[in-house]
Amino acid sequence: MRIQVERDGGFAYIPGLSAAKVVDTASLPPDQAADLEEAARRTDFAAAASVAVAPAPGSADLRTVTVTIDGDGPSRRITVTEPIGDAALRSLVDRVLAAAGDG
Repeated sequence: MRIQVERDGGFAYIPGLSAAKVVDTASLPPDQAADLEEAARRTDFAAAASVAVAPAPGSADLRTVTVTIDGDGPSRRITVTEPIGDAALRSLVDRVLAAAGDG
C-alpha cells in the first residue's frame, strides 16, 4: 500500500519544505506496515469529508492536507483544511509523517 500526504498553503508557505511525504508499506518492517495499513483501512474518507470544515472566505493562510491511498482496492483521496477534524484521518496523517521521518 502506498500512502501519500501533501501539505499545502499556510502562513509563510515555503514550497521546498512542503514536498509530499510518501510511505510504501512494502518497505516498512512487517509490524509497522500492518499498523499503518490498518490505520488506512479504518479511515472512512466519506466520514472525514463530512466533518471537514470549508475555509471561510479570505482564509488564505490555512493549510490543507491531501491524503492519497493506492494499492488496497480503489484509490482514495481526500483534501481537508487543518486542523483535521476526523480523528482517524488525523491519526493516519500523523503515522504517515512519522514513518516518512517528518513527524
